[in-house]
Amino acid sequence: MLDLRSILAGRGIQGIAMRCGRVGRRWAFNQMYKSGKWLFDDRGEDLIAAIEQYAHNGHILAFGCGTASILSHLNPDAFEDALGVDLSPVAIAIAKRKYESPKIHFLVGDMLEYSFQHPVDVILFSESLNYIKLSLCEAFLKRARENLTATGRIVATIAHPRRHAAHIELVKRAFQITKEGRLGGSERYFVVFR
Repeated sequence: MLDLRSILAGRGIQGIAMRCGRVGRRWAFNQMYKSGKWLFDDRGEDLIAAIEQYAHNGHILAFGCGTASILSHLNPDAFEDALGVDLSPVAIAIAKRKYESPKIHFLVGDMLEYSFQHPVDVILFSESLNYIKLSLCEAFLKRARENLTATGRIVATIAHPRRHAAHIELVKRAFQITKEGRLGGSERYFVVFR
């Protein structure tokens, strides 16, 4: 007899759930973190260097931060504060246990509904930009850009660039690219833009 939890935890069900609005995405993301499939330690030197370069000892906002391992690898002298925002309460709970400090904080929330409190120097999308519906992406990124400091940048990585080529093309068409390429010889696409 099949266990209902096993069926619901299956990759196909999670994929369907991710397309079923915020509640479905939250459930699917929570399942991925609970299962350990999304517990990564992101030590990408190119990514860390870009974040630190544009942070200017200021504010970093990481949208779709997951467990936020990238924030733990930043030099604390490179930024004043960092806020990680993620839809998954499970991911945020893990991030708080591992990485919260006087300079790093976390918030459960939907990036599309985030209300900027002040200008930021870096807005980071580490493997999260592709979760924004393409039809909403350009307007959302333009709103985000309006909340950057004068020297601020949006930094994004996409693990499967062929699968998410439409998001990459949108960024290239609608925004000024500062830097792009592959991260550390991997297939991960990396872009810095404004």
